[in-house]
Amino acid sequence: MTEQFKERFRAARRAYIAKQYASMNPRQLEAVLTTQGPVLLLAGAGSGKTTVLINRIANLIRFGSGADSPELPEGVTEEDVLFLEAQAALDRPTEPGRADALAAYEPAAPWSIIAITFTNKAANELKDRLTRMIGGTVGEDVWAMTFHSACCRILRREIELLGYSSSFTIYDTTDSERVIKEILKEFNLDDKIFVPRKVLGAISKAKDKQQGAAEFRKDVGDDYRLRRIADIYEEYAKRLKASNAVDFDDIILLTVQLLQNFEDVRDYYQRKFRYVLIDEYQDTNHLQYLLASLLAGRYENICVVGDDDQSIYRFRGATIRNILDFENEYHGAKVIRLEQNYRSTQSILDAANAVIKHNTGRKGKQLWTNNGVGDKILHYEALSEQDEANFVANQILSEAGASGYRDFAILYRTNAQSNALEAAFKPNTDSLAPVSVIGNVNTVPEGMVPESDTANLAVMGYDPRLYSKGRSPLEAASMGIKMRDDETAIRANIVSLAGEGYEKYIKYVCALVCAVMLVSPLCGLDISAVLPGAELSDTGTPGELAVYENRASEYISETVYSEYGIKPLGVNIKIEWVGESPTVTHISLALPEGSGKADAIREYLAAEYGGEVEIIGS
Repeated sequence: MTEQFKERFRAARRAYIAKQYASMNPRQLEAVLTTQGPVLLLAGAGSGKTTVLINRIANLIRFGSGADSPELPEGVTEEDVLFLEAQAALDRPTEPGRADALAAYEPAAPWSIIAITFTNKAANELKDRLTRMIGGTVGEDVWAMTFHSACCRILRREIELLGYSSSFTIYDTTDSERVIKEILKEFNLDDKIFVPRKVLGAISKAKDKQQGAAEFRKDVGDDYRLRRIADIYEEYAKRLKASNAVDFDDIILLTVQLLQNFEDVRDYYQRKFRYVLIDEYQDTNHLQYLLASLLAGRYENICVVGDDDQSIYRFRGATIRNILDFENEYHGAKVIRLEQNYRSTQSILDAANAVIKHNTGRKGKQLWTNNGVGDKILHYEALSEQDEANFVANQILSEAGASGYRDFAILYRTNAQSNALEAAFKPNTDSLAPVSVIGNVNTVPEGMVPESDTANLAVMGYDPRLYSKGRSPLEAASMGIKMRDDETAIRANIVSLAGEGYEKYIKYVCALVCAVMLVSPLCGLDISAVLPGAELSDTGTPGELAVYENRASEYISETVYSEYGIKPLGVNIKIEWVGESPTVTHISLALPEGSGKADAIREYLAAEYGGEVEIIGS
């Protein structure tokens, strides 16, 4: 077998494999076909990185390292080479089975691939698209999941080595804050000085550095406040372990400890995962970096995807150094830049390139597109928030014309900006644009509480932090109630607040009362005392029931989704005044066909809210 023969076979094999991914652009194809060794994909915005990840995994499963391996299958003949060259020249192979068998070299088992994403949604999309591309249950067999999900799976199998039971409980932020509050009370520490959320933040940063309470105490020196936090940290860790519980930071920290300290565990997972892929690598923290490097330590077939220009989670411990130092950590790493953009016009990309080039500490890339130059960007410097909103509204109203409004979208950075924008589209023209706010409910509907007054609402069980996160009045009130222990005090404070003449809060009080009745009923609440003189009708008064019906519908939809994993197609709720209390009299819920669980959901809603429950579909 001559060297020329070997080269012909390698070229024919690579050409055939490349033909299966003909829809990729040259840089995307390079990323898909480079299977061995460390790879850094610098993926600009809109460059098709998800498509690249999915096709890369599909190539590993279908062809293994065939595209870039120097090895040849045993017994390959001249006829095989001619056959593969002919198949590579076709748009569609005539004998794909034989061609695939010749082209593949050590194809990867799906379960030998771990693909870490930052959201469950991204992981599920990856699995679904893989299954559609390859068929069978391949998508389900790949370890496509978030850092926490992957670590949980490892911990369920291995955590007993660290003194926990495999049936450990995972504490969410609310659980962790409750434990911290208990410790503060026992230590006689003021929770206004040692704010539980900030204490947990300090503990989280220590865990990211792999510091236990003792190491953290040594690191903080003579700082009294931090030394007390070290004491809290020590007690917090003891209580969690005594309860066989871990928090979110522990999930990754304990997994890293297992891999570092137990050679047999490390060897098992390094052998298991032949290929490691990490998405959004620019937003990984130190522990996540350690986890990735430990898993990839045997084969070093690690592919990380990220954009050094889109690192936004430094406040959560993410470090841009992970992506900037990748080539130093993995010598011989290949860097592939995905610079072709599929979303925008060149005018937009030129503006983005001009802004981002001033960033320091970046690897650099130049986004471009085949979508054409496009319209020039219009820059308007407004005099005020209202002026800005009116300008945007007038631009849309004047340009929509016969094409309608479906092609227009307004992006803003904070939820509070939606208020001025929605107000700008109110009835001040003959032709109104239909406005739909996506992702949040208006933070301060007309007649609601201005942000400057949120402190006054704390007495009602209202948490101002919920307001700042764009919660609807009903949702904020409901969550506020759940955070309070003394419902009698809530009732008394509502009455007191309304009785002192806070007329501007009347709509909020109405929403709060409905939340009380729907979420945490207060028996015997005298509505006339809470809302003196409030007339409830369909004429748009502060107590208009339609407002509460809409809010309650949103809340019930979210509750069904969180409890049963089924997203309702629609919710219609009827609230009527029975005596002096708002009461749910009818709930109509539309479920997707074949979703099941109708009886369980019906029983849950009837028990939780009362009234008649109608389930459509399922």
